[in-house]
Amino acid sequence: MVNDENEPWRWWFVPKDPLRDTKNAAVELDAEAGLLHGEIINLSDVVTFQGRSIDELRQAFKESVEDYLEACAEFGKEPEKPFTGQFVVRVRPEVHH
Repeated sequence: MVNDENEPWRWWFVPKDPLRDTKNAAVELDAEAGLLHGEIINLSDVVTFQGRSIDELRQAFKESVEDYLEACAEFGKEPEKPFTGQFVVRVRPEVHH
């Protein structure tokens, strides 16, 4: 889990589940409600989850991913793959010096 020093109430994590390790999430704390709210980022579709503890949040994340995949299958839609944020450029070896 990574914390943004500029926004101490916001974290990003990548689950350790190898089937889901590219699914990034942003998590916000709602201190008043005592809840952690999460959303998978880098997708056009909206996938959210919430929990009162880290364990609840992780479980809700997994359930939301499974629900998303089931909904995609039900509607015959290919699930989105998160954007990687990488831009790959291939150049000829002689350009590398």
